[in-house]
Amino acid sequence: MRRRIGLTGTPIANHVGDLWSIMHGINAPDFPVKGKFVDRYGLMAWNNQGGLDLVGINPEHKAEFFSILDPRFRRMTKDRVLDQLPPKIYSTRFVTLSPKQLKAYREIERGNITILDDGQLLVAPNNLVARTRLIQFASSYAELIPDPRPNDPEHMRVLLSEPSPKIDGLMELVDDLGDRQFVVVAESRQLIQLAADRLTRHGVTNALLVGGMTDDERAAVIRRLQDGYIRVLLFTAQAGGTGVDGLQCVDTLVRLQRSWSMIINIQTDDRIHRIGSEQHSSVNIIDVIAEDTVEQTIQLPRLEEKLARLQEITRDRARVRRVGGDTSVFDIEETMLLNTDLGVS
Repeated sequence: MRRRIGLTGTPIANHVGDLWSIMHGINAPDFPVKGKFVDRYGLMAWNNQGGLDLVGINPEHKAEFFSILDPRFRRMTKDRVLDQLPPKIYSTRFVTLSPKQLKAYREIERGNITILDDGQLLVAPNNLVARTRLIQFASSYAELIPDPRPNDPEHMRVLLSEPSPKIDGLMELVDDLGDRQFVVVAESRQLIQLAADRLTRHGVTNALLVGGMTDDERAAVIRRLQDGYIRVLLFTAQAGGTGVDGLQCVDTLVRLQRSWSMIINIQTDDRIHRIGSEQHSSVNIIDVIAEDTVEQTIQLPRLEEKLARLQEITRDRARVRRVGGDTSVFDIEETMLLNTDLGVS
C-alpha cells in the first residue's frame, strides 16, 4: 500500500488557502475543491483597495477544519527535521547616515515634513507614512519625481537616490568577502536597484530577482548564480523570500532592510539555510543597520521581542497539548506575531 506524505516549511503562514494544495496532493478526501474550501473555511476582510483578503479561519467552521487537518498533520521544528544543516551565524554592521540624509530624517521625525535639496517639500500626511519615510531615509536619500500612474501631472512619488550608507556598507562587504558569492535582500525594490547599479559601476557581476519575472526568468537567474557567472544576486523579500530554491549554493546573505513581519524574515533567512546548505560549515546572515534610526531603536528590539514570544508560545503550546488542553489561543497569537506589522501600529 502506497502512502503519500506532504512536506511544507510554512503550512499556514498567511491563511487557510495555503494548505489546500498540499492536502489536495495527498488526496485528503474530506477537503473540497479549492474554491469551496476557501469559501467555507476562510475568514475574509476588506482590504485598502476595496477587495476581500483571506485573513484567517472562519470561526463557524473552525472545528470542522481542524477535524480534517489534525489527523493528517504533524508539526515538527526545523532543527529536528533538518538536524544536518549548518548553524546560522548572525552579525550586524552599523552605518551612519550622510549629512543630508540625517537632516531629512530628523525633520520627518520631528514634524512629518522636510525640504529636499532641490527645494521640493516632502510631506508625510500621517504617522504610518512618516514611519515609511523614516525607513526610506535610513536606507538612502530620496527625491520627488512625477508619477505617471495616476495620470495626474501634479502627482509625485518618492524615488530613492544616492547617497546611501547601506550601499556603502555593502561595497565594504564586497571587499571583505573576497571572491565569495553572496545574496542581498531588502524590502524596497528601489534600494535593490540602487545597489545593483553601484555594483555594476564597480565591475561586480550581479543580477536581480524581483517581482514581475516569469518562472523561467527566475530559474535562469538562479542558474547563473549556481554556475558562477554572477557574484551577487539581489532580491526583494517579497519576490525571493518564499518559493525560491537554489540560493543555498552560497553561505552568506546580506540584509539591507528587515521586514516588520517575522514570517518574511524567517523565510528569507531560510533561502540559504535549507537542504543543500550542508556543504557549508555555517551560513552567515549580515544585517546592515542605520545607526540611531528607527531600525536600531524600534524595529530590531520589537523583532527580538516577537522572536522571544514565539519561542515561549512553542514551549507553552507543547506543554498544554501534552495534557490534552486547548491550544487555539497559542495558534491565534502565533499567527498575529508572524504576520502583523507591529512596527507601524
